Amino acid sequence: MTPLPREFGAKLGAWDPVNGWSPIHWSDTYAAESISGVSRLLVAPRQPLSFVVDALALYGNSFKLVYLLVTPPDGYEFARYELDALSLEEVSSVLQEFGGFLGGDARHHIWIHALDGGGTLIWDEHDWVYLYGHLASATDLLQSKGFQEGKPEIPFPHLHNEDPDQTSEMERLLKALPWVKTPVSNPQ
Repeated sequence: MTPLPREFGAKLGAWDPVNGWSPIHWSDTYAAESISGVSRLLVAPRQPLSFVVDALALYGNSFKLVYLLVTPPDGYEFARYELDALSLEEVSSVLQEFGGFLGGDARHHIWIHALDGGGTLIWDEHDWVYLYGHLASATDLLQSKGFQEGKPEIPFPHLHNEDPDQTSEMERLLKALPWVKTPVSNPQ
């Protein structure tokens, strides 16, 4: 497949018969879900990086950050890269520094586990954010930011933007911090 242009600007694309692949930008919606008895919020933010940074404030000040590489480029393997005991400021700094890569390339998931207040935030390859824990406060945050209730739908066909030119940014992220790497057999 021909790589998408660098200016594509989204992790996910939908096929348009006239214009070809078009970026998908969500419209600030959310839906309450229960998966195997566990409640969560599915959030489809128009600006996922900004939303993730804002939502982290709900979860305290001590976090484990996990970079889950689900579509590794040549020379890499499916793996979890973990950092323990990061402050809110440190996690926000990592997200901001690498935001262009994290928000524009779909080869990964980001998991952020709260260590001092419970809860988890997952930013996936579709630019969806899953919130576990503190759901009432999270709903208040969403409503205060103008999010509307509604479950997003992934169009068919769709494409995950995995830009080979972004591999150098992935490498920079993995070298910049003291990650603990663990291979995984089934990253999905």
